[in-house]
Amino acid sequence: MSAELLKLFRTQLGKKQYSELEGTWLELLGAGVNLNELLSLVELAVRWATPELATTLLWVLADSLAEERRFADELRVLRRLVPLTPDDDRLTRALSRCLHNLYPEEPLLERLLQKSGLGYGEPLAEALNRFDRYLLLLPGRMVYDHEQGPGTVSNLDLLFDRITVRFDTGAELTLDIQTAANRFRFLTPDSFFYLLKHHPAQLAELAAEDPAKLVALYLRDIGKPATAGEIQAALEPLLGADRYPNFWEKAKKGLAIHPHIKTTNRQPRTWHWQEQPMEKDTTPARPSRTAPRGLDPDAIAQQSAEELLATFQALGTATERKKLLEQIFQHRRTDWQELYARIFLAGTDRRSSQLIKDRLPPEKWQALVNQVLTDYRAYPDAFLVVAENAPSGFCRQVLHRLLDIMETDPERRRRNQARKILMSDDYQLLRTALGTMDEADARRLQERLKVSRTLEPFQQDEIREIITSRFAGLNPPEPVDIIWTSDAGLERAKAELNHLTRIELPRSSEEIARARAFGDLSENYEYKAAREKQARLMQKISRLQSDLSRARVIEPDRINTDEVQVGCRVRLVRADGTTVEYAILGPWDADHEMGVISFQSPLAQKLLGKKTGDTVEIDSQTLTIAAITRAL
Repeated sequence: MSAELLKLFRTQLGKKQYSELEGTWLELLGAGVNLNELLSLVELAVRWATPELATTLLWVLADSLAEERRFADELRVLRRLVPLTPDDDRLTRALSRCLHNLYPEEPLLERLLQKSGLGYGEPLAEALNRFDRYLLLLPGRMVYDHEQGPGTVSNLDLLFDRITVRFDTGAELTLDIQTAANRFRFLTPDSFFYLLKHHPAQLAELAAEDPAKLVALYLRDIGKPATAGEIQAALEPLLGADRYPNFWEKAKKGLAIHPHIKTTNRQPRTWHWQEQPMEKDTTPARPSRTAPRGLDPDAIAQQSAEELLATFQALGTATERKKLLEQIFQHRRTDWQELYARIFLAGTDRRSSQLIKDRLPPEKWQALVNQVLTDYRAYPDAFLVVAENAPSGFCRQVLHRLLDIMETDPERRRRNQARKILMSDDYQLLRTALGTMDEADARRLQERLKVSRTLEPFQQDEIREIITSRFAGLNPPEPVDIIWTSDAGLERAKAELNHLTRIELPRSSEEIARARAFGDLSENYEYKAAREKQARLMQKISRLQSDLSRARVIEPDRINTDEVQVGCRVRLVRADGTTVEYAILGPWDADHEMGVISFQSPLAQKLLGKKTGDTVEIDSQTLTIAAITRAL
């Protein structure tokens, strides 16, 4: 029943029967279809219908999961809604409610929501990322550090955004939240070090039942390649020296076929956990270099298509594969085209694919390309060959399919190849595809790329520039509350914040402690004064932190002196011929004695945007702008 409904949904989506599709969606929910299947259908709706339709489907799904009290699954769905409706108040409320249902016993929840900005006016995507980071660093959570080993968060300071971790070795380390999030690996209740500390007997049972899984848990926790000696040093104390050799022999066999474990055969041999499961090579070993290659004409004429396909895939070099293709062309004249098509669909190298393309009739080759583009998930290797030289009329289609492979293909080799094709020739495929899109299409593409986890930040920046260079309307405007500053001004502000937090704030706390010792707090003037002083100090620190988060350094090379802007020096002439000069920089650069004013000042606001020859009223005088030069 579920399979029929899934097929019906895809058919209705393809035919744009959206009203009927929503009814089918409700039937799918009632049939208990797996959440991953449902989310994959939503992705199809995002790509081939409208974001509005996908949003409707996701809300129906989220409401259904909330009724079933499947709050973790509901949160997954709400997260998917974020890039589709990033500023939706309803979504903000739903996220907050869902998190309260998920963590009803967490005393810091409200404080975490406030600090992350979730429900307090911050962009949802950024607020959720901050919330996730805080959640990983709550007191009592276990972490792993490459230098110190496993440890436990002992303190979370939300005022200064820093944590303290006490490691099992006895050492302590205090870091800011961002540094900690980048440095530590976070251990879950099913991780090796967590079980070693809280449930060692469970690990001992696992060692007897599935040695490879035990080693895999350890490799997942440390997040780096480990040699046999390093694995032994970590696990032998748990198992005992007498049991370890037999354990390791069994573990090696399991690791060889474990989908998450990558083994390097160069010396020293290492084992490494991979987050994405890999396809293990189960093909027969290749013949030695001295073994005869190819087949005699009689063998080629007699073998079935499946046998010839297996022979082709077992060959080790492009030269050998090309030779076999030649032999098939010569000795299988009645079905060579069908054999070529099957070989191409199974995946070939570039040279073999070119030979197949050159030999096949154009209409046969085009039908093969169309088949690959339509069923790219069934023929991913063939699709990647086509994508390297994408037909001009299919660039948009190829682009979206490449992104699918980058995001969902289980084999790392294909994901890397898809990324390489996307980036080749300075993103030529993307540039060509954009030529066939309108702004709405480009916006959907931009939103999809924004949440991609397979692209490096610099690659996302490059792609964003390409998209916005063609569709200027997609370029987000600079925030109006930017704090412009010079490099020197920024350093002064950072030094002031450092002085306030490291010297003034501890000194204020000491003053409060001394005043508290004077007795009855209700009549203690010194205590009240010290608390008020600390409150003012905290406000100053908070304001300075906020300003620094919005600070942007003025780049001298980008200052345009055609008109007055931040970073300019302006020479003004009074009616009597005397002159005065002002340099317009940031609030941390202001020095009235030196003629440096903040761009936020009323005087600067009068000057900004003016050009040489314009006049401005200052203190009941009319001054003329005589010159505009760079101040930096």
